[in-house]
Amino acid sequence: MGLSFDGDAPGGFLGEEFRGRSGLPVVNIPGCPTHPDWVTEVLSQISTGGMTVDHLDAVSRPHSISGNLVHHGCSRNEFYEYK
Repeated sequence: MGLSFDGDAPGGFLGEEFRGRSGLPVVNIPGCPTHPDWVTEVLSQISTGGMTVDHLDAVSRPHSISGNLVHHGCSRNEFYEYK
C-alpha cells in the first residue's frame, strides 16, 4: 500500500489526520501494477471536485475501482471461478 501504509497504524506514515488540499486522505489505487486508466480516472475526479471521502472504502480505495474483483470482466474468469 505504499507510503500511506504502516502495518496496523491508521493513516500510516503520514498519520491518521493527514488530508491533501482536496480534503481527502491519501487515495490508494489498487493493482500491481496499477492500471493507468485508474490513475487518470482518480486524478480527474479529484481535480474536478468529483471525489469525496464518501467515494472511498475503509482503506481509502475508490469504490469505483475496488468495488469488484479484478477477475470480473476478465476473459479467463471461467478458470478463476472453478478454483
